[in-house]
Amino acid sequence: VVEALTQVLPNIGDPKRGGELSAELLRITPSLEVRPQYLRTVHVQLMGYALAGAHAEGRACLAFLDAQPDAEPDLLTRGYSKLWRAVFTVILGDDPFRACALAREAQRDLEESRVLYRLSLAHTVEAFGLWACGDLDAAARAARRGHAIAQEIRDDYHAALAMWYLGLALSESS
Repeated sequence: VVEALTQVLPNIGDPKRGGELSAELLRITPSLEVRPQYLRTVHVQLMGYALAGAHAEGRACLAFLDAQPDAEPDLLTRGYSKLWRAVFTVILGDDPFRACALAREAQRDLEESRVLYRLSLAHTVEAFGLWACGDLDAAARAARRGHAIAQEIRDDYHAALAMWYLGLALSESS
């Protein structure tokens, strides 16, 4: 498992090899002690498919995760699962209301697990979903919350990302 996981990132510049490794990741049966890390990695792969616009691969990844007997074995994995499913849904799905619900579920789990940089992102993803639903005031509030969390932990990237979605919501509101 570790070998497969550590080979994916260095091969980003080689799409063929990266695709092979991504497919291989879905054929691994990890040992129990690394199962949570493995499942979080597969969920991150789902996010990658969303960003790449890879509908078929993302749906196959979701089907794989849905077939796992315990796809969310702990609080952190559950938070990641909901977050990356929200990202996939808001970017490539057709149900922004579902994306918002997933983002809120992720927020609860990530807040409890104290993974603040992902908590900031969960609020930002919710802001994007709320914008897509047309709830501009709520979108602005969610983006501001994501920004505040990112500032609290001095995470300039996620702070800027939250501000971008705040700007998106504000540009369409009165």
